[in-house]
Amino acid sequence: MVSVKTTNELRVDRFTKVFKAIVLSAVAAGSVSASLPSPSEAQTSCQCTQYVANRFALRGFPNAGDWDNGFLQRNGFRQVPPRVGSVVVMERNFPGSNTSFGHVGIVESIDSRGRITVRGANQYVGTPPVREAGCSNVRSTQFGTSVNGRSDISFWVR
Repeated sequence: MVSVKTTNELRVDRFTKVFKAIVLSAVAAGSVSASLPSPSEAQTSCQCTQYVANRFALRGFPNAGDWDNGFLQRNGFRQVPPRVGSVVVMERNFPGSNTSFGHVGIVESIDSRGRITVRGANQYVGTPPVREAGCSNVRSTQFGTSVNGRSDISFWVR
């Protein structure tokens, strides 16, 4: 059977070839470095679950939206009202959460309207990313939806 590439696949192939040519010519000209970071500088770009697991020394964790289905309880956490420092578990349908996996993080602040700022990995908006708990993509993000009275978000402490 002959494999036929789609127009999109052909565009990606062409883009990749052009991009490689540009990068290689820039490296040859000395205008960019092709060196890799040292092992001490290299850190992992984490999923949200890995960041929270690292902060609390948790192992064998499920997808983010399933953390409140027994995982946190088995690890000594109890559910509490929204509070700074708690682990927040966003179900898949919470606005701003990943619709396939949900989201977890640490609550940094709660405003008077019930909107939370969450510190976590794999959040694409918010403060510039920092390195923390073995992850290089940690940032603080304010979620614009109030958490008051919602059943698709929960908060946990040890």
